[in-house]
Amino acid sequence: MQDRRDYLIGADCRWAWAVVAVCLVLTAAAPRAQAVYRDLVGYPVLTDYLGVDLPDGSGIAVAQVEATDAGGDYLVNPSSQWNGKTITDVSAIASGVSVHATNVALNLYGLSFSIAPGITDIELYEAIDWQQDGFLTPTGGSNPPPPTTGVRIVNHSYITSATNNGNALRRFDYTAHADDLIHVVGLPNTINGDFPLWKTAYNGITVGRTDAAHIAGTFGIDTVYNTGRNVPTVVTPAYTANDSSLATSWATPMVSAGVALLLETAQDGSLSNGTYTNRTRTINHAEGSEVVKAMLMAGADRHVLGPRDTANADDLLDYTVDTDNNLDSRYGAGSLNTYHSHRILTAGEHDSTQDGQAADGGYYGWDYDPGFGGIGGDNEVGSYFLEAPSVDAQLVASLVWNLDVDDVVPGAGFAAVASFNNLDLSLYNDDTATLVDSSDSLDENTEHIFADVEADTRYELRVTKPLLTLFEQDYAIAWRFKPANQWERSHDGGAWSNGAYWTAGVPDGNDADASFHETISDPRTIDLDQSVTLRSMWFDAMHTYTISPVAAQTITLDSDSGDARLYVTNFHGDADQLVGAKLVLADDLVVEHLSGGQLATTGGLDNAAGHAVTKIGSGQWRIDGAQTHGSGATLTINDGSVRVDSDAGAGGANLTVTVDGGAVDFKADQNLLALNVVDGSVAFGSSPGLINTNNVTLGAGSSIAFDLAGAGGVGGVDFDQLNASAGASLGGALELETGGFTPALGDAFVIVTADSLTGRFDNSAVSGAAIDAISSLAVLYEDAGTDGDADLDLVRLLATYNGDANGDGTVSLIDLNAVGLNFGATDPTWQMGDFNYDGEVSLIDLNTIGANFGLAIPTTPAAPAAAFAVAVIPEPAAGLLLLAGLPLLLGRRTR
Repeated sequence: MQDRRDYLIGADCRWAWAVVAVCLVLTAAAPRAQAVYRDLVGYPVLTDYLGVDLPDGSGIAVAQVEATDAGGDYLVNPSSQWNGKTITDVSAIASGVSVHATNVALNLYGLSFSIAPGITDIELYEAIDWQQDGFLTPTGGSNPPPPTTGVRIVNHSYITSATNNGNALRRFDYTAHADDLIHVVGLPNTINGDFPLWKTAYNGITVGRTDAAHIAGTFGIDTVYNTGRNVPTVVTPAYTANDSSLATSWATPMVSAGVALLLETAQDGSLSNGTYTNRTRTINHAEGSEVVKAMLMAGADRHVLGPRDTANADDLLDYTVDTDNNLDSRYGAGSLNTYHSHRILTAGEHDSTQDGQAADGGYYGWDYDPGFGGIGGDNEVGSYFLEAPSVDAQLVASLVWNLDVDDVVPGAGFAAVASFNNLDLSLYNDDTATLVDSSDSLDENTEHIFADVEADTRYELRVTKPLLTLFEQDYAIAWRFKPANQWERSHDGGAWSNGAYWTAGVPDGNDADASFHETISDPRTIDLDQSVTLRSMWFDAMHTYTISPVAAQTITLDSDSGDARLYVTNFHGDADQLVGAKLVLADDLVVEHLSGGQLATTGGLDNAAGHAVTKIGSGQWRIDGAQTHGSGATLTINDGSVRVDSDAGAGGANLTVTVDGGAVDFKADQNLLALNVVDGSVAFGSSPGLINTNNVTLGAGSSIAFDLAGAGGVGGVDFDQLNASAGASLGGALELETGGFTPALGDAFVIVTADSLTGRFDNSAVSGAAIDAISSLAVLYEDAGTDGDADLDLVRLLATYNGDANGDGTVSLIDLNAVGLNFGATDPTWQMGDFNYDGEVSLIDLNTIGANFGLAIPTTPAAPAAAFAVAVIPEPAAGLLLLAGLPLLLGRRTR
């Protein structure tokens, strides 16, 4: 033990204190290249996610309480790291510079080292002074309570003891309960029963090390402050910039800085559903001490983000639940993750159902209930309903409340009464009304849920109090969903087979899930060095993950229950995601893409077993590489789009593609069994292509776009072409796109062929047909005359004059008669006289005949064998009247 200082204070209400800096009792560690702690607590991802909106602790006043070193010093070293900051030596005791204090300061508010460099208002205390006249037990005959303060966070990187530990703890917890002062406390680095403070308090945030080289658990002080309660709250890698040792002294200010980020953001009143007034100020719900602690716990990871320092064992790979409140007694809730905690905060407050919240909670969320339980026994349940993501995942939730410490007679001396009220937290599957997990410790003031949840299932987080107990208690609850097994090697690539890079071991099996989430701050490539089987892959990040096979490794998608799943969400970002390995379907597959980025599976698709594939969600799935589809294979697009860059039927046309609410874009020529577009769109891609299929159905809600690129007359080369070897049923919108190509009069394009053609496109939904003021692309439904029957079997586009109804290249009396016969029709074709594609035959079309009458294409193409059947025939008198008006119309033509 170094520099243990004992102070005997007057015998009235003062106690003897012993204080020692936590870093002075260390687990030996060899010197090493220093890691930057910013990289290890989710900060790079938070920075990437928020950009210019990143909080830096601005406006948050902190207190740094320091034990003196061997020379009696506690001041920080003068440095450019404090530029723009005001460090006030409140204790004002003659002192020199402390290396310990300086290292703590670098992690807490140093400009180049802290995640909260915007902290500018720092009160510096010598520890015993803070615990006495400086703050906690001020001198006075009336034994006054601790004063109020403008400070929001107090950093305690030391361990301490007093002759009256119980009274000291009550005062400490009182400042958190009455003023929402957030105390962040480092644990001892070695066993030391003589220093039980402040780890034994209820209302602080206790900090340990990710290598577990700290002393966990509380000391028994009295009937309220009992032994064996679970501390730490969270852990961090215990690094500092200028020291090769590992110590909780360095870990503690990391957490304090993380709290400062939350408090700065929490001042945005829109994130909270209310405010309350404590002894010091009026604050938003999000700024409360219980809320901040709950967010830290629910946001923590059971592993370390970023580059591991395996030589110093700072990754908690052996996290084990061994406490009544579902935590690890060594690691608490896990390793600090500022990104997750901040996302929980910015999701906004979500009241319980009992407090009027009708909607379900989201992927992240939190609540503060100021009066749960009720003295009358009412309001004894708080319910939070949450819909799980569309893949199997885990739900993390933390319930936190303070030990009630009240000053019995304010103003008459501090007489503290501490009351512990017990709350419980349970998780129910709301769909089946069954209990999934519960946390119901008897002497902790935190409860925790970390449970596997099923895809697309509704759950209820339920806060309860013991039966037949009457008390009113405020509490905070925070939650988030997380992947079941997540890739966690964030700063470089790595081999899939390395279990150290996964949060739950190498995923492989039909019950295995592989998730690639927000932990990367740059694009990363994962080397697939073994073929694996998965039931799901889940992508959600601000940068691209590339799954790259080392050789010919494959990913087999096979679920032990339900469909296999590829899942892309935008909870954390909209980056493109790339799977370069071949996907082998051993089960039906759902591709759910909710992100703005593209999911690209470029290694090919082996669906030889003929499984059903369904695409949902607004994003785009790109399929490339060799495809194999067996009998019965289907691709159904219900939302978003699918871009197909390779032929789905190169080895045999077995795939049926159905579009019902989305879009398909064929970038390569396709051979399909069938194409059905109920509601949605079809495109051939960026250059002319072919779709060859047995049957095609284009429903009323469909649209199909044909590109015309040249006049050579070859489908798939000069223009897009759809060929149905059996039958085609047409409907919906027809879009014609010419790009830089302008068809010349007489150019013809057969865009649809079929053995039997029924239906037609909706003329009012034809777009892009106009060539110039007097000519257009006529959409003609014709019989090729090659199959010996009278069935229509092609759709031909002809560049001709407006008014050329029969497509013979001349505007003549034959065309005028077509207009006369169909005048007034409201569902006509070009051949019936709708030359402007407005969905009716009207005076406008009649005038078109008159304006262009007699115009003829110099080289007339062969006349069609048969015209499309006339659907509407007006009374004969109407046709005669229109013919009678021909001289007047002819007289108007000036050409």
